Amino acid sequence: MVVMKTIKNVLDSFNQTPLITYTMYLKEQTKQYKENKFNTQNWTYDEIRYVITGEIQSKT
Repeated sequence: MVVMKTIKNVLDSFNQTPLITYTMYLKEQTKQYKENKFNTQNWTYDEIRYVITGEIQSKT
């Protein structure tokens, strides 16, 4: 209920649509998160070979 009142207040007072961030948004914006080599979102995708390459290499 409090969230709905806040949204209504923003709509009425500022005449703008309030933007609500999703749970991980603030964490994803940090430098530590963006440079984490274990995070699969930071790995690159090769569209030609259909391969995802990351910093983690298996020892074989």
